[in-house]
Amino acid sequence: GAETGGWKDGGMIPSGKPGVPDIKILKVHKNGSGEACGLGKTATLAYKAMLANGDVLDPGTRPFTFEVGLGRAIKGWDIVVAKMKVGDSFTILLPEALAYGPSKGDLKFDMELLSFK
Repeated sequence: GAETGGWKDGGMIPSGKPGVPDIKILKVHKNGSGEACGLGKTATLAYKAMLANGDVLDPGTRPFTFEVGLGRAIKGWDIVVAKMKVGDSFTILLPEALAYGPSKGDLKFDMELLSFK
């Protein structure tokens, strides 16, 4: 039968960090399948970065590849991508503490995990 579960609009991804708000899923575009990426893998994702008001900060014209969990990207990405499956696609609100700090505030990201290895 149909598999239940996966991400839901308005769902939360725990930040796992004391004093840091959880990461809210604003909109789920697609739920992927298979294993979650986990830490220590090399993940490739398509993304678009926006300010909380929707102004585009980085259109993400090229997919971004990084090793998950090693601080190679902003903190929130290490947390979120580790929990994503290939094909997962959603828009999240990332608290400033997991992004670039108060200078940019909370950020929205469209993220889709394309692959990991």
